[in-house]
Amino acid sequence: MAEICPLCGNKSLIKRNGKLHFDPPKHISTETVIVKDARWEQCEECGEKIFSVELEMEIDRILRERCSIQGKPWKGLSWADDELVG
Repeated sequence: MAEICPLCGNKSLIKRNGKLHFDPPKHISTETVIVKDARWEQCEECGEKIFSVELEMEIDRILRERCSIQGKPWKGLSWADDELVG
């Protein structure tokens, strides 16, 4: 994963694991995504969470499933952008 925080440049990242709470961008009208047994890194300075590709794919899968149930089209999240776009 990352060696420095992509948001603030801090080099002190903490490895985290456990239950992850992810709040989707405001334009995606759904509740918080909870992923059990997740692994990610978090910046000690600014709190930014850095996800692995696998964790990003799991969050995307959950959001896609929720949109399908709600009858809404799903274009996916753009994880490479500074702001997530659905």
